[in-house]
Amino acid sequence: MPHASAALKQLRADGLVSVDQRQHRRGAIQRLSDAGWRRLELDEKSRLKQIDFGEIPSGAVGCLLARDGPMLLLGYLKPQPEAVFSLPSKPLSHLLAEDAGSTGKGGVSSEWCWAVAREARLRWFSLPDIESIPEPDEEGAPQGITEWAEANVAIGIARARLLEPENPFALSVGSWFGDPAEDEFPSLPPVLDSDEGWTLGRMHSRANGVRPQQLVVAEMERRLGVNLLLGAAGADGLVIAEAGLLGRQGQALPAQILMHWIKRVHPKLSEKSQHSRLGFLQNEIGIGSRQRRRRRTSGEQATWTRFRRDWAEAAWTDESSVPNSCLFDNTNLGEPALLAMFDWVIAESRSMPLTVQWPSGTPLSRTECERLSRFPELRLIIAERWLGSRPKLLLRNSRFSALPVMDLHIENGPVVPVNIESHTDELIGPTPELWTLQEGLRACLEASNLLDSTGVLIEDDTIQFDYTDLVASCRSFPAGDEDLANRSEMDSPLCAWIASPAEHRWARWQRVGQRVDGHWVELMDPTLVPITRFGEVGVSATPAWRSRASILIGDEVRQDPDLVMGLRSVVLDSPPEQTAWWFGELLPLSAWLAPSVRSDLLEHGLSAWTAHPGDDCNRVLEALDWLETMDPLERGHDFQYDWRARLFDAATQVPENHPLAIWQDLVNWLSSGRTPSLEGVMSIVTSTPPVWWASVAEPLLSLLMEEPEGREFLISADVCWSVQILQGIADASSVPGHGRTLHPGCGDSLLEKLDQLLSRIEERPSAGSAQLSDLRDSLRCARRRKPPRRGRVHANIGWLAQQLSRWPRPHELADPDGDPRVEARLMARKSGFHVSLERPSQLRIT
Repeated sequence: MPHASAALKQLRADGLVSVDQRQHRRGAIQRLSDAGWRRLELDEKSRLKQIDFGEIPSGAVGCLLARDGPMLLLGYLKPQPEAVFSLPSKPLSHLLAEDAGSTGKGGVSSEWCWAVAREARLRWFSLPDIESIPEPDEEGAPQGITEWAEANVAIGIARARLLEPENPFALSVGSWFGDPAEDEFPSLPPVLDSDEGWTLGRMHSRANGVRPQQLVVAEMERRLGVNLLLGAAGADGLVIAEAGLLGRQGQALPAQILMHWIKRVHPKLSEKSQHSRLGFLQNEIGIGSRQRRRRRTSGEQATWTRFRRDWAEAAWTDESSVPNSCLFDNTNLGEPALLAMFDWVIAESRSMPLTVQWPSGTPLSRTECERLSRFPELRLIIAERWLGSRPKLLLRNSRFSALPVMDLHIENGPVVPVNIESHTDELIGPTPELWTLQEGLRACLEASNLLDSTGVLIEDDTIQFDYTDLVASCRSFPAGDEDLANRSEMDSPLCAWIASPAEHRWARWQRVGQRVDGHWVELMDPTLVPITRFGEVGVSATPAWRSRASILIGDEVRQDPDLVMGLRSVVLDSPPEQTAWWFGELLPLSAWLAPSVRSDLLEHGLSAWTAHPGDDCNRVLEALDWLETMDPLERGHDFQYDWRARLFDAATQVPENHPLAIWQDLVNWLSSGRTPSLEGVMSIVTSTPPVWWASVAEPLLSLLMEEPEGREFLISADVCWSVQILQGIADASSVPGHGRTLHPGCGDSLLEKLDQLLSRIEERPSAGSAQLSDLRDSLRCARRRKPPRRGRVHANIGWLAQQLSRWPRPHELADPDGDPRVEARLMARKSGFHVSLERPSQLRIT
C-alpha cells in the first residue's frame, strides 16, 4: 500500500475526497465527496451481487457481506431498532445441520459477539436489481422459497465494527445468521462490565447494563445531558455539581475545606499565617471559638474579599463527618473554591465514589485534568472541554441519536451508543422549593391540561411527546436550551417551543406554530416578531398577545405615522383574515393618519373586516363613530353610505355571543326599544364599554333582578353599578351606530328594589353583592340626607349620590386600594345627585 499522504493525494486528484482547507494546512479535514460516496456504494453493490440470494435459511435475519479485520459490512432483511448488533461465530446453515444430526443429548450453541454500527441507519436496496429504495414497511424475512419469490424483497446494509476485535470471530463472508436466543446474548467487554461499578446505561435493550471499570470523562454542554449523567452517577457517593440540575438541596460544606482554599489563594504565606487566616474566617462565618477583633487587618480584609467572591453564599458546618451520599452545590463558586473542594476530597476522602460536574464557563486546566484523572474514586467528571490526556472512556453527544443516547468512545476501540439511565427520582418530579414555574408558562401548561392540582407536570401515556423532554424544556424556561429545542422539534414541537431561547422564537414559530395550540404564542414577546408579520400571528393568537401587539403597533404608528403607508402592501397582499386583522388594528389609530391614508384603509379594509370581524370589535366601532362625526374633508372618505347597515348585515353572520351581535342588540334597544334577551343583557353588561350602556344601566339592572339567572349573575359579576347609575341628568355619551344618548339620572324607586333583592343575597359575600350593597347604602344615605357610610369596594363611593357642594376636598376622597372606576369618577368630581334622590315622588308602602 502506498504512503497514506500519497493515497489521499490521488483520491483528491480523482475527485473522490474533498478538503475543507488547504491540504497542507495543519488541522485540515478531508472528507469523501459525492463521487467518493458513489464509488463506495458501487463497492457495496458489488458485494451484494456476490451473495447467493437463491436460497436463504429459514429464520435468517442477516448476512455478512464483507469483512476487513474488525470492519464489517452487514446486510439485514428487516429493520434493526438497535445500533448494536449481535453476531454468531457459526452460520445459521451450520447450526441447522448440527441440530438435524443432534442426538438430543446436548443442545446446539454458538458463541456470540457484539458489533457496533458506524452509520445512523440501514441503507436499503431492492433485490435482485440492487437499486436504492426507502426503508420497507413490512417486517421479517420470507420463510420459504415461494414466499421469497412473491415478496417485494429488499436488504438493508450497514457498516459496523467489532466491539472486541481481539476475540475470535470465524463467521465467513456470505454466511446467514439469525437472532440469538435469550441466553445467548454476549456479555460486555471487561472495561464496560465491572462487578462493583455504577450503571451508566445500556448499549442494547437485551444486554446487561454498562458498568464502567474506568473513569468516564464526559464532554457535555447541554444541560439536559448533564442532568441525565448526574442522575446516572450521582445516586450515591459524593457529588459536586449544580444542585438545581439534580433537584436536591446541597449540604453545608465542611469547614476543613477552608484550609485548602487558603493554601491556594495565599500560597506564599507561612503556615502560621495561614492558620491565623483560617481562624479569622471561622470566626466570621460563625463556627469559630475566638472572638473577632474589632477591626480587620488589611490582610484579613483581603482574605475576606476573596472569600466572598469565591464562595458566594455557601453554607458551612464544623462537622467533620460526611454522609455516605451527599451533594455539594458548586453554583456560583469561583475556580479556587472548586479546586479547594477537590483538594479536600483527595486528601481526606473516605473512599467515597466521586462525581464531578465542572461548571460551564469555567475552564479546567490541563494540569488539573491530569490531577483529577488520577484520583481512584472518581467515577465521572463532566466538563465542557477536556484538556487532559485522552481517557479510556470518553462520553460525548451522539452523532446519530438524540438524548438520552450518548456516544461512549472506547480507547483503541469503537464508539458505542449508550442509553443513559437515571437512578434518582428527583430528576423527573419537580420540587416546589427548587423549581417554580413562571406565571406565563404555568398558564400555558394549565390551558393544555398538563399540570395537576399541585402544579406538577402530568405524566400521561396519551401525550404525544417525551415526558422527560417536557420536564427538561420547562426547567430551561425562560433562558432556553437551543440544543434541546433543535433535537425535539421534529417529534416534540411543544418541547422545542418551550425550550427555545427568546432570540430564536420567531424563527421556530414559523416552523412549529401550526403544530402547537395557539395559546402557546404567549411565550413569544411581540417585540421579537417583525411588525410586517404581525397579521400572521395575530389572527390566531390569544387576546392577551393581541393586546400587547396592539400597544406595540400603536407606539410605532404614533412615533412614525408614515409607517402605515409602508404596511399598505402587507395589508393588500395578505389573506382576507389577515387584512381584517390589520384593519382592526390600524383604524383605531385614525387620528394619527393622513386623510388619504384613512380613505385608502377604509376602501380596502372595511369589506374584509365585515367578512371576518375579530373578537375585539369595540375599537373598530368607536373609530367608525369618530370618523362619522368629523368634517368630510378631514375624514378622507365618503361616509354617505350607511356603514351601520353593513355592520348589521355582518352581525347576522356571527354567533349570538360575538361582540358585533351584542352591539347590534344594544343599538336596537336604544333605537327602537327592542328589549334583548336575558343572555343579551348579561352580554351587554360584560362585553361592551360601560359608557355605551350607562344611559340604560338602571333598566338593565331591573331586567336582571327579575329572573333567577339574572340574580345569580348580579351576585357573581363585578359590575360597578354605582358609577353607571349615579350619573347626572342629561350627562351625554356616544354609542357607535346610534349617536348621542342622555343619562336620565337615577330613578327614585331603585332603592326599594335593591332592598328587596339584597334581603335575599346579602348574606352571600361576593364582588357583585358588594357593588349592589354600596349602591343601596349610597341611595339610602342620600334619601336620609346623611353623610355616606364607608363603602365596601371604595371607601368614598357613597359621595357619588351626594350633592357636589357637600363633597370634601379631592385628596380626602382618594382611596388607593379602592375600585379604580369609582376613584376616576370621584377625581373627575362627577356627582349623580338630583333632587328626587332626597324627596322621591312616591315611597314604597311596606
